[in-house]
Order: sequence, then structure tokens, then C-alpha cells
Amino acid sequence: MPRGGRGAHNNRPWGDAVRDVYRKTLERAAQIAGGEQALALQLKITPSHLALWLRGLEEPTTEAFLRAVDLVSEHELAQLPRSRPQPEID
Repeated sequence: MPRGGRGAHNNRPWGDAVRDVYRKTLERAAQIAGGEQALALQLKITPSHLALWLRGLEEPTTEAFLRAVDLVSEHELAQLPRSRPQPEID
């Protein structure tokens, strides 16, 4: 099966869990990006490929998935409260 194709993890006991991580990450990235079309543009992929990945029919390419992870991570980190520097005590 080609890289990123359907069934790449079928023989592994954790295959379903891996597919769930892909799907959930891409769903969250789409929410952050403003929809599937916007995410497809950011990931530099076609909307039809993204739709297949979101349905779990194919696995995303490593490059596109890592871009989605970066998008989600950067967004989540930006949501964390900023801590103020503590004054130094002499």
C-alpha cells in the first residue's frame, strides 16, 4: 500500500488509535483554521484529500499531519495564560 494510503496500520493493534489521533487532530486544526477549505490551503493539499483523511478512509501524509499538529500546538500555546515575571527579592 502506498505511503499515506488506506490500511497502513491495519496489522498493528494500535492502528485504530493512530487513525483516531490523525482524525481528531485534523478536525481540531480545521476548527482553528476556519473550516476544511481553509485548512486544506494551509496544509497545501486538496480539499478532497482532507475529506478522505477526516473520514478515516486514508491516512494523511506525514508532512501535512505535522503541519496540522503545528497549527493546533501553536493555537493551544497561545491560549495559555501568560505568567508575569516575578520581581527579584534582594
